[in-house]
Amino acid sequence: MSSFFKSQKKEFKSVVAASLLCCGTLTFSTSLENEFTQSSISDNGSEVRVFGVGEKSNDETYSGVGIEYKDDQSQAGLEYGNDYQKLYGVYKYALPQSFYIKGGLGYLKKEVLFGTHNIDIKQYTLGTSVGWGDDKNYNIELGYVGNRLRDAYEANGYTNTAYIEALGQYELNFTKDWGTLEAMLTYQNSHVYHNNYSGLIAQGAYYPIEDIRTFVQYNDAMQTDENDYRITLGVKYAFASKSWSPILTAQANTSNSVSYGIVYDEDIENDPLSNRDFFESQVSTATFKAQELASNEFNQRLNKSLNPRQKPNVEPSNSAPTGESFTVSAGWTKSVTVDLSSHIHDADGDALTINIVGKRHIGGLPYTITVTKSGTNVTVAYPGSVALPTYETFQVMYTVSDGENTSEVYTMTIAHLKLS
Repeated sequence: MSSFFKSQKKEFKSVVAASLLCCGTLTFSTSLENEFTQSSISDNGSEVRVFGVGEKSNDETYSGVGIEYKDDQSQAGLEYGNDYQKLYGVYKYALPQSFYIKGGLGYLKKEVLFGTHNIDIKQYTLGTSVGWGDDKNYNIELGYVGNRLRDAYEANGYTNTAYIEALGQYELNFTKDWGTLEAMLTYQNSHVYHNNYSGLIAQGAYYPIEDIRTFVQYNDAMQTDENDYRITLGVKYAFASKSWSPILTAQANTSNSVSYGIVYDEDIENDPLSNRDFFESQVSTATFKAQELASNEFNQRLNKSLNPRQKPNVEPSNSAPTGESFTVSAGWTKSVTVDLSSHIHDADGDALTINIVGKRHIGGLPYTITVTKSGTNVTVAYPGSVALPTYETFQVMYTVSDGENTSEVYTMTIAHLKLS
């Protein structure tokens, strides 16, 4: 599939836009024709949604409005805000013996603040999958999703993801209806910037009634900001019942790997399983896949492009500042303050500013730290607590700026930080 991307570099953007427009127009017009030309309207799940969106991702907030069309075989949506635009379409084709295939196209444009630079980055998405199941009690799916970044300078590139997934629902009907349980398990392997990233995504959901879905998700495949969230609020029109109803979706991260959420959507329990799985979430994503999987390298590539240390054939008028990567012990305490003044340097003697650009836990467990800065002093602390005394190692990534130039990314490793 990567050869397909490479052979279509000049035409990819126009092909995606035209295909999405055609797919969405044909799907919507065909469904409307079926709905309004038949004497009795059958319920194929056709509905139109209009909603507002609020999102926080990678320490930046985004907001906008959206419109989406859905039925049992397809989805198409558009979201628009001052600092982001998103367009996607997915179509499912049923095969004999409970098999099906799906195809999807997506486009995302977001404004990213990096240091003193505001840049508009674009992502083009193409995916396909094959699955089997009754779409109500169980589904198994195997698929591929490819993403291409544009206008991200040296962070441009391809992210290729293969995945396998199993979904299931079970109704708790004993002496009375106790609701419905749902489980989803996905294994994904992604290739980005010449490296492989793999892991599991496990999600458990509970429907206390047909209109409410609550869920919790553990994502070992990628680590996100613990404060990220996404909220949508709006209304939908169902063609079968000719009625309007409210819709609400809220999802928030409690750590780098764990998130939870709630959905209010009329009759959501009876939606096809294949319409709310990994494939749809990846094609309609509002985040850059390369940034999710390889945030450090993504930031380093952008920094190298936007803040070059030396311009060829030009005598620099101001030297770029430098820093150091080093390790320090927290002394087995829950908080440590490190003075970086001895680790940062500038040949011109300019006043320097420290910028914190990332943080992570060494070991893969969902622990996170708070990082505060005062002048050249950086304080690292663990705000929570664990049952038993635990000492962990964390890393804080930083850059140094003299007001004109910014250094490359350096790493400060904090060892022996107490969590209990």
